[in-house]
Amino acid sequence: MMNENSGRTAERDSAGRREPSDDVGPGTGRRRGNAVAVVAAGFGALAVSGAVLVGPGLLSGDGVRLAFADQPVVASSSAPTPPPAEEPGRDWAELLPAGLAAGPPTGWTPVEAEPPTHSAEELAARAAELAPHIEERVRELAPEATEVTIGELGGEGPGFHDGQDYVMGEVSYEDDHGPGQVAFQYNFPGVWDDATPDLNCSAAQACGHELLDDGSAVMYAVSSWGPEETPAMLYAVDHLRVDGSVLSVWGYNYDFPTGQVHRPLPVPGFDGLADLATDGDIDLRTGG
Repeated sequence: MMNENSGRTAERDSAGRREPSDDVGPGTGRRRGNAVAVVAAGFGALAVSGAVLVGPGLLSGDGVRLAFADQPVVASSSAPTPPPAEEPGRDWAELLPAGLAAGPPTGWTPVEAEPPTHSAEELAARAAELAPHIEERVRELAPEATEVTIGELGGEGPGFHDGQDYVMGEVSYEDDHGPGQVAFQYNFPGVWDDATPDLNCSAAQACGHELLDDGSAVMYAVSSWGPEETPAMLYAVDHLRVDGSVLSVWGYNYDFPTGQVHRPLPVPGFDGLADLATDGDIDLRTGG
């Protein structure tokens, strides 16, 4: 069901970083410093790695699947991209949970370490262990949803590769409004640096955070695209953990395989997304 988060394939250099290519394909999971983000025609989940927040492919009026990023949009064709939703006078921060501090967290410092090195087999085994738990959590957090099914967790295309420093996936469901998805990405310690929260927050219409008692931080952001009366909206929650790892989860008010807006607000909402993001059992490291 899922392959990757970006609309173009990429090659890794000898240091393990990825450079974008011009081919449209399953997509890329980027490490710190790769600033181009695009979305694959066949992929649903997002990626936050290093410096970029990427949303799933939203179809423009020309049928072009677009990126949601803090960098210039790179579409899978040369067709022009639609402008962001503009609602004069709207306070997007009203959609955030009450009581947040404005902007990205300043009290979280990522662990200065290289991400742990896992083999593809280790990652696949750990993903298989956690998949049922993640699916069940989405069932709990969106009780109105039916036909809840988790897709194959992975990275660059189906499955994993040796040394991969993130794991991503999506949970699909049906509700009274139609099909929907919840996407997530676990980034190993060392993937996010201290500039990442600022960059991801700057890409959103509104962003805020709270610091938890254990020293971790939860960042909330709402983004919107399209000139429609009911624009496509994305809720993002990132749990910036004390060990330097980050679990990011996203909810939508649209079905990203089609780009059709089905519901007034994203599901399951910020409270449910935060519950999922702060679930300490969702740790994709071997032995996590």
